[in-house]
Parts: sequence; C-alpha cells; structure tokens
Amino acid sequence: MNPDQPLQLLGGLTAREFLRDYWQQKPLLIRQALPDFQNPLEPDELAGLSLEEEIESRLIIGQDQTWELRRGPLPEDTFAGLPERDWTLLARRRHHGQLCRPRWRCRPPLRSL
Repeated sequence: MNPDQPLQLLGGLTAREFLRDYWQQKPLLIRQALPDFQNPLEPDELAGLSLEEEIESRLIIGQDQTWELRRGPLPEDTFAGLPERDWTLLARRRHHGQLCRPRWRCRPPLRSL
C-alpha cells in the first residue's frame, strides 16, 4: 500500500495524513466510508439493545453548542420523546474484565444510529 495514495475509507485522506493529523489525536467523521455497507441491525433493534444492562450505550442529543449525554441502560420511553434529528445513539457490548493491554484494542466496536 502506498501511504501517499488518497483512500475512500479515510475520506480522501492518505494514510500518512491520517496518521499524522488524526490517529489518537482528534476525532474524524467520514461519511459513506463504506458506501455499500449493509447494517445488520435495524434502528429499532439498536434502540432495544440500549435498554439492556449488558450493553454500554450513550445517547447524545443537541445542536449548535448545547449537548446532553444520557448513559444507558436507557428507559423504554426514551425514544418516543426524541426529535427527528440532532441525536445519536451509540451502543456496544460491555467490556467484562478481559486482560488486554492496551485496553482499547479489546473494546468491541460501537454501533451507531
């Protein structure tokens, strides 16, 4: 792989630019990084998972400079009162005492809605 070749997976950045400017420094949102991706979960399924104790979930609501963070498990009526936009739900299986260093390498992937 050529580290100076722009990659769609990195939003048009090269691997060199990504590692220099973003890796472990700041977040990077890449829309449609995997354009043909088929999500294995329906939105209702992900919302249902956020109600469960064994799932680590976070609901971020807000716009402009006002944000609210709610940590799961979330109450069942949470989603009925949400606006149509300006919120994100993140969920993943909780980390249960695996010995792994560095810890971030053991973390299961986040799912978002």
